[in-house]
Amino acid sequence: MHMKMKIRILLFLSTVLLSQNCWVQCCFGQRTKPLQHFWEISPDFGDIWSHPTTEQMVRFDVESLNSAQLQDRVRVAQMICREHNNPNFMQKARALELLNALATDTDAPIQLRRAIVSAATLLGDGKHAAKLWEVAQADALMRSTVERGLIRWKSPIAIETWRKRLSDPFAKPADIAMAIDGLAVIGGSEDTGLLQDLLRANPTSVINRHLSAIALGQLRQEGLNDLAQQVIDSDVEHCHLLAAQILRQHMGDKTLAQLRVIFNEGSNEAQFVAAQAMWDHFPDVAREFAVQMVAHADNTMRMLALNHLDKLTDEASLRLQAKLLNDRNRDIRRLAGNQLVKKAIDGHRPLVDEFISEHLSAEPWPGIEQAIIMTVNLQDRSRCKRMVELLDHARPEVNMYAGWAVMELVQDEAILASIEPHVEKATAFLVENGVRPPLYVSDTIRLSFLFEAFGRNKYEPVHQLLMKYVPKNDFKLGYPSRASAIWALGQLNKGKDNVALRQALFERIADLSPFMPEDQLVRFSCILALGEMGFADSLPTLKKFNEGIPYPIGYACTWATEQVEKANPK
Repeated sequence: MHMKMKIRILLFLSTVLLSQNCWVQCCFGQRTKPLQHFWEISPDFGDIWSHPTTEQMVRFDVESLNSAQLQDRVRVAQMICREHNNPNFMQKARALELLNALATDTDAPIQLRRAIVSAATLLGDGKHAAKLWEVAQADALMRSTVERGLIRWKSPIAIETWRKRLSDPFAKPADIAMAIDGLAVIGGSEDTGLLQDLLRANPTSVINRHLSAIALGQLRQEGLNDLAQQVIDSDVEHCHLLAAQILRQHMGDKTLAQLRVIFNEGSNEAQFVAAQAMWDHFPDVAREFAVQMVAHADNTMRMLALNHLDKLTDEASLRLQAKLLNDRNRDIRRLAGNQLVKKAIDGHRPLVDEFISEHLSAEPWPGIEQAIIMTVNLQDRSRCKRMVELLDHARPEVNMYAGWAVMELVQDEAILASIEPHVEKATAFLVENGVRPPLYVSDTIRLSFLFEAFGRNKYEPVHQLLMKYVPKNDFKLGYPSRASAIWALGQLNKGKDNVALRQALFERIADLSPFMPEDQLVRFSCILALGEMGFADSLPTLKKFNEGIPYPIGYACTWATEQVEKANPK
């Protein structure tokens, strides 16, 4: 039981910490997303490849709240609870009007009253807080529902109830937790005595002790150093974390000394809260701990250091950020790369170039991966030869990004020619064996970027090689590689009368066999290629297979039809 409780506490603390700290990752100077294919953005149809979740239309009438049938009223109230945040719920105002009127019906069955009060609380903005609080006194479930609403609305209606609850020895732990949350939001300095008593009380649950410490830290910005020291010196569980929470907004030398002790002696969670407090109130001192934070085993600590180091521009701080380019956590190394790219744009380019060179020539693959992304973000074409060398790297995370970088950066024909043997060898293997070891799906993705590099640069010598990817051939040559090869053929044949190619593309678009239909990406690229070529004999196929917007094939057919019609005005 003790172990289960500790796990619950740690999960709770993780939630608290994450709710207090969030990070926004931004990309600077980046035209495309990493590993984004060029046919995803050229032509630019917008974000047609993602599948965002859309809220369903609300299919019930709130007037049914006045139905003679109890089950209808309960059902509609429950539906309102479920859909209260749905932007397609257009009857919110009328629903709230009906709910507030019905909430005072004390003769209604308890099931209906609970549903009505829950829906009114979720939809409401606090204007009817007093009425709902009065109604909720008849039932514990309704009362807890409305209390959560009062906290959300920052309403003081229940403040005296919360204060009494903290000194009630018979109050349930869950009710005490609610009261602590309420006082943390709308309480005052006069409530700190109650919270301190609760913090010191032996019967207090571990969770409520932490909630009390957090509430004290929110309500008081001074005067709790002695309490924090008593907690540090005690044998209470998580003493350093409790003290850090109490001191969260405190200033002064005494606070700084205590935060140092907490950081040096406390758990990971305690160190995190102490470090955040130091960065917020003692940034110069916090910088002393940055080396330890960057090397910390906990991801959240390294992320915290990275976010605060971003505010500094001295060389030592930039070098600390660069250490995280090779971090095992993908989000951390991405954020480090994005921050350093911004620093390069803002005048620190030579130093950032040094970091990129160091990682491109090192062994660990995460650092190479991130250095490639930074190279593309900075549009540094001087590193194209290194990108070509990395095409043969053993890690797919590296060789795929290298292929993407080649597609984004290479413009020199000599470098394009140096890629040909790499592509020819892979193609010969795929023709003979299909996608199987030693070539994998990741290899076809790398190839696809190389084909797009040929297409973007109108590199004619590979035309016949690319033609091998048009036939379905039992899908042996892979999906993304075929789609990109066909897209590249469209670029190479822009405005050219290649009848054989168009006929082959017609066949691919029309291949909707019930057993092995052509891949959608391949059909999509075929349609784009027809649009680039711009010949009128494509129109029957484009119109026949136009699925309409918002489907990708529909976007492609509509665009290609417009291109053909522009090229062939009546």
